Amino acid sequence: MKIVKIFNELCNISKQTNDYIRLNLFGSNNNIYISKNLLNENEYLLCRVNEAVPNGILSIIKHNNLNYYIHIKNNEIYVTPYINGNTNRSIDIKYEKIYEGYEIEKTKYSYKITDQVGNEHVIGNEIFLTGHNIIDTLERTENTKKYIYLKITYENIVSFLEYTLATTQFSFKTSCIKVIDSTEQFKILMKSNNTFKLNDESNQIIKINNLLKNKIQEITLKNNVKNFKPIIIKINNRVFVLSHIKNQIVKIEYDTRANLLFNSTFISSKATRRGIEYSGTIYYKYRSDVKIDNVVTNDGLLMAKIEWLSLKDFKFTITNDNLGKLKELHNNLYFAHGNTIIHSLNIFNHLEIINKVEGVKVYKKNAYVSRISLVNNLVITATPKLPIYNNLNKLKIKIANKTAKVINLFKNVNVNLYFEKNTSNASESGFAVFESVKKDKEIKSVNKFIIDSKFEGFNRLKDKYKNDLVRRYSFKHYLYLFIADNFISSELSNHVLAIRVYDNLLANKITKTPLYFLQHGIMFAKPVDNPMALGFHKENQTNNLKKSVISSDLEAQEFYKMGYDKNDLMKTGLPKLDQANLNKEASKIAFMPTWRYWEEAYVINNEIEKTSYYKSLIEVIETFEKAGLLDKLLIVPHNKFADYIKQNLKKYKHIINTNPSEALKESKIFITDYSSIIYDAIYRGAYPIFYWKEKDYLTENYKAIPPVNDKNAPGDIAYSEKELIEYVNKAINNNYKVASDIKEKYLKINEFDDNKNTERVINELKKERVL
Repeated sequence: MKIVKIFNELCNISKQTNDYIRLNLFGSNNNIYISKNLLNENEYLLCRVNEAVPNGILSIIKHNNLNYYIHIKNNEIYVTPYINGNTNRSIDIKYEKIYEGYEIEKTKYSYKITDQVGNEHVIGNEIFLTGHNIIDTLERTENTKKYIYLKITYENIVSFLEYTLATTQFSFKTSCIKVIDSTEQFKILMKSNNTFKLNDESNQIIKINNLLKNKIQEITLKNNVKNFKPIIIKINNRVFVLSHIKNQIVKIEYDTRANLLFNSTFISSKATRRGIEYSGTIYYKYRSDVKIDNVVTNDGLLMAKIEWLSLKDFKFTITNDNLGKLKELHNNLYFAHGNTIIHSLNIFNHLEIINKVEGVKVYKKNAYVSRISLVNNLVITATPKLPIYNNLNKLKIKIANKTAKVINLFKNVNVNLYFEKNTSNASESGFAVFESVKKDKEIKSVNKFIIDSKFEGFNRLKDKYKNDLVRRYSFKHYLYLFIADNFISSELSNHVLAIRVYDNLLANKITKTPLYFLQHGIMFAKPVDNPMALGFHKENQTNNLKKSVISSDLEAQEFYKMGYDKNDLMKTGLPKLDQANLNKEASKIAFMPTWRYWEEAYVINNEIEKTSYYKSLIEVIETFEKAGLLDKLLIVPHNKFADYIKQNLKKYKHIINTNPSEALKESKIFITDYSSIIYDAIYRGAYPIFYWKEKDYLTENYKAIPPVNDKNAPGDIAYSEKELIEYVNKAINNNYKVASDIKEKYLKINEFDDNKNTERVINELKKERVL
């Protein structure tokens, strides 16, 4: 049972399991259950709706290669595989043949298109999915001059079968149109995917591409019309405004939503006992009869009702219970007319935004942070609660900040802070450099290592380094953070405190402090141009990144892609590799797939069974079990997954190691998809295997192509469970000997093998006058 599409303006998923999904209808108490047992080529009445709701699709589900449509029809909700009107419960689509040379006829569930040479295409869910959906089964003959062949409509969804010359491909180009107009004076008549007209009021064709470019177009109607209040038109995710000029003349405008809709906005929020309270003033350019009455999220959750205090002033509260319903890590908030999103809560004025965090509401196990995003939208971030959000730590932070201002007046040496991921470890390059710095008696700067007291080796390190080891969330931690001159770490600056820091005082200091980035792995695995990596690109970098360690000229090319130049880099190799080795008794086969950022919300909500990451782990475990190799397997979950894996895979707890640094020492074979940790394993002498069964899926979700590929990957490449076991057995039978061509490929990615990486880093830091 695969969910193809949820139409979030009508409903949202309130629960999903392997056997059923539960949908919540927008603004209704109706829960709609779709069990896998119902998807058996038949159709069923799911429930009746008491409220007046328009017809429409709620969801499309694919099961056993058949599409099922959950839809509202005459206030009843059905699940059906029919879209040809053959039954009373079918979706009723209408079609118009624009080119007579193509035939269309009913099939059992749908319609079949036949081109001039006999090629066929059975219409599927593509006609309901906005965008361009390529059809590769039809051909265009040379004598055909037409580009538009078929028009299909269902409620407010319009889809055209079009041929595009530029790509020489057929596709269904689908749009969803909404006219938000209480008078229903105008309707949008789509003539193609790129053109429309205003019902029969005008013969003038409006080209969307031209409108996007020119921003405005005047239209002369057939007859005079009375002055009307501006009308909002939505075509897919674009918003246009139609307004009256005079007599027969109207105009339609397009721009960014802020430029199109606002003169200015002033919006603020604060945490209260009930939840998060918002208030503000919006000066709209247009005053419509259409009431904007709801606050919603992008996935269809109704967060609050808006109370308008005047034509421009408003307030609303998102209650604790509604905060608890948030499923995403970062949740944008939108003003909506009913269930139709109009605009985001955007700060749009001439005032400089200094504090990005507006309020933090701690509720149960999470902290809900009301903050202003990089594009000045108000969002709510749902993150695990941290000590920095309680009253005691807030007091410590304020006192430390004031104390630091006095100390900074008299300080005459650099203060450098070292830390690793989430200040929770001491096994990466940050600690390697710190240890070497403490041995160098000529260094006069103050150097402190920050670490959480829950780290299992904390007491041992405290005995060794005394006051130079600083406990996370202590007053000294906050004080040294505010007086720090530099950060030296294998992670980005926020890790001096936590993975995410939502406190204005702390965040402002963290982002301003120079960072010498040691990297936790060689950047030659995941693609650097994937959307989640864009924040690390130089033009988007919010940290004060001074220098980054690299290991080769090949790796440098990845940094150049991100806008950095040679002066931003230190080619020294990773310090942590200087002491990297395998234990003499190492015999394990480690499997560590890379983190899949698009699945993080499932982890936060303890729904890891839904992730492909979890399924990948289970699949490999079962494969090794069948091959009789389970006792050798070592599952190494990503740190963001580690606690959840331990809790949810108790049956296999004996083969789980949540400490990658320890796992590396025990593993004679190391398997990953796109984790750079494999380069660390190769350095130690492990046999490398890249497991790319999910290569297409990962590439699709990275939205970019990884730099490591089948030509330069320093290891065997398995594309199936069978190949994976074959390569594992080959490595064991050959006594884990790594082939010379693999070694050559590796030395192009990591040029250093002399165990002097730390020494090179310290020399660079001395040149920079950091130490």
